[in-house]
Amino acid sequence: ATMKPELRHHLYGDAILQGIDVLSQMLLAGPPTLQDRVVDFVARFGVVIAFAIFTFFFGAYGEYRDRRKRWQYAERRSRLTATDKEKARLLQRNFNTKVCPICLEDFAENEEDNNDNDDNSNNDNDSSNNDNDDMANHKPSPTESTSLLKRVDSYGIPLYGSDGESLKMLRCGHVFDQSCWRCWVNSGHGNPCQCPVCRQDVGASKTSSSSSSS
Repeated sequence: ATMKPELRHHLYGDAILQGIDVLSQMLLAGPPTLQDRVVDFVARFGVVIAFAIFTFFFGAYGEYRDRRKRWQYAERRSRLTATDKEKARLLQRNFNTKVCPICLEDFAENEEDNNDNDDNSNNDNDSSNNDNDDMANHKPSPTESTSLLKRVDSYGIPLYGSDGESLKMLRCGHVFDQSCWRCWVNSGHGNPCQCPVCRQDVGASKTSSSSSSS
């Protein structure tokens, strides 16, 4: 670049001398350092890298916004009234679902815990006798009484899923783990307005919605 003015004016000797001076300076300076390479790389590709980072964060934010809207819409649409919940409980009593249809994990039930406790008590007779004597003279604290509450309702339907959260019940009567339902809605693989099992609309029908509004 420093030789161009001389070459345009046909000063070839001066251009050659200028080029020799530039090469001499480069040889005296030695190879470029790491900092020089970084500066050169940023100068060449800085705009492209900045555009790629901006595009990535913009796409990630858009995906998060879409998932949030999809989850909020599915929750509003699948919200049950007292009448709808009672009908769904009657249907679930006939289904008698014991595992989550999405992850196939067993729902948490108090009966299984009692069976495990009975097996452990049969293995140690002496310790169980002592524990029974202690329990006869011991009144459970409020925290212990809440831990001993049933994990099923009056219809025998589990109240909690394998994730420890309350079950998600749809108006068709099918139940799911709350975390599994959330993951299924956020995944976008299926229609969040339909039940993953029976494909029934999770929203209220027009007749039921009109009657409830009136």
